[in-house]
Amino acid sequence: MANQLHELGYRGMTARSLKPKHIEVLVKHWFGQELSIGTIKNRMAVIHWWAHKADKQKVVVRSNEHYGIPDRRFVTNESKAKTLTQAQLNKTRDEYETPYPE
Repeated sequence: MANQLHELGYRGMTARSLKPKHIEVLVKHWFGQELSIGTIKNRMAVIHWWAHKADKQKVVVRSNEHYGIPDRRFVTNESKAKTLTQAQLNKTRDEYETPYPE
């Protein structure tokens, strides 16, 4: 977070100098990097933790909706299952399989 703010032109900041405008800039920067919603939410959790430890809870709005961060999507409509033919299955070998006596 500190390195990103420095790259964005904010210099001379201390651990207690974070302000709401800095949070807004970081979130906008993260969306610009096309990070996943889960990653952005995880980073916001770290900011919330830091704000609590630094006694600066009022700097960060509690709701991620305020920053335009949508809810995560856990379920997709696409199946990740693969279908194999019997010939493809026959090619697979299990190196740990013990042969059964016939």
